[in-house]
Amino acid sequence: MQAMFAHVLIRLGTRIREINAQGHPDIRAELGDRELLVQVKTVSHRSHWTMFDLRSEDLSGISAAGRRDGLLAVLDCAEPAQWVVVAAYRAATLVGQSVHLATLQAISRPELSSDCTEEFSYIIRTQQNRLQNLTYSVLRSRALSGTGL
Repeated sequence: MQAMFAHVLIRLGTRIREINAQGHPDIRAELGDRELLVQVKTVSHRSHWTMFDLRSEDLSGISAAGRRDGLLAVLDCAEPAQWVVVAAYRAATLVGQSVHLATLQAISRPELSSDCTEEFSYIIRTQQNRLQNLTYSVLRSRALSGTGL
């Protein structure tokens, strides 16, 4: 999902510098004069009791400083799927806890979350016949070359 989220960010005007399947941050991008450090997570939302465990490792590579903004981007896979994007400094208050997705939504950046969800939905709709061919490797290569979906 890291590489797919990179394409969401491209649609929002960023330039992708780095995508990592492992390690921190998952994505390093530029937006204007800011550097975005993003940790991407997914949650299989099976009920309203679904919990998200936030570990210190999840935030270790996305600390904001100077011209850097750290973001935690969580894909809630319930229907309809939606992105919940939280500033790293807000997410840091939840480290070591199991929290409801509603808690993440409450501290999220709602406009950015909505924009990410809209762009993700657009990608899924327009690429639905090609999704099985859009492997991590393909998505990563295209995002790093600046070729969006």
